[in-house]
Amino acid sequence: TCAAGGSANTYFGGSTCAGVTPCPPNNDKCANAFSLIDGTTGFTNVGARDDGPSDICGTSPTGKDVWYNYTASCTGDVTISLCGFVPDYDSVLSVYPSLACPPGSPREACNDDFDCDGAGGVDAGSWSEVTFAATSGEQFKVRVGNWKPGAEEGAGEIVVTCTPPV
Repeated sequence: TCAAGGSANTYFGGSTCAGVTPCPPNNDKCANAFSLIDGTTGFTNVGARDDGPSDICGTSPTGKDVWYNYTASCTGDVTISLCGFVPDYDSVLSVYPSLACPPGSPREACNDDFDCDGAGGVDAGSWSEVTFAATSGEQFKVRVGNWKPGAEEGAGEIVVTCTPPV
């Protein structure tokens, strides 16, 4: 095994990542997506690879990405936010309406630049957030990537909330 994100693990269902430094996170590939639940979940794309030639948000090329499966906990609006993590990592967030790999299209939601604090500035081009309608039990594939293919890596938190209608 090798270390990824500070913990020992194997890469892609049992194979080790000998000779790969750093070891990619286990959810580096779509088929190895981690479960994502309401609340806050830590993530890292350090050591991740680009998971395919398709783009994330139409005009945004993929870069180092990690994958999650999310099942809506309510019928209402789901918000998935990367606001507040390392601002020098330019994130791209994409949500697909199934757990299929590859997810294909259409996308349920996608965002490359979200102004988290409403003040413009550096965060407006670095963070991402999406909101979309969901039905309780509906399943989604979530892709967290970076805007520029290459060296951009980081770690942070994904915050998921499901808000039923009032």
